[in-house]
Amino acid sequence: MKKILSTLIVVLALNSCADKTTAEEKIIPEETTEAVEKQNCADFKTGIYTYSDPSNNEVKVIRSDSTQAELFIKEGVALHSSIQWIDDCTYVLTIIGALNIEGKDIIGKTAEVEIIDVQSDKLTVVTKSDEGNVQLEMTKVQ
Repeated sequence: MKKILSTLIVVLALNSCADKTTAEEKIIPEETTEAVEKQNCADFKTGIYTYSDPSNNEVKVIRSDSTQAELFIKEGVALHSSIQWIDDCTYVLTIIGALNIEGKDIIGKTAEVEIIDVQSDKLTVVTKSDEGNVQLEMTKVQ
């Protein structure tokens, strides 16, 4: 259960294949961020998404303008987070509720998420939290 809890904190967001390289180790040219903004990150502020977490567990994300629910299918775990948008491509998630997780020390944990690439119905994000950084690819299904 401790492993799931740690994974949940790192993954918070969002997000299909985890890249073991941290965001600090990746050099993301300024032009990349500008290009993503031009592709309109705002199109991904709401919707239903899927991704695989670093342990290859399927996760379903349901996001509105101000909240996000992450459902970890195999584990039967759910996280409910508030969203504070910094700009169209960056937001902060704060966990406000959790279901089927032992202990409630996850409540109040935060992660900053940045959309770094948009390709049709897929987006790549980097999630930064106290537990570390992870890069994930999400698919918008609705």
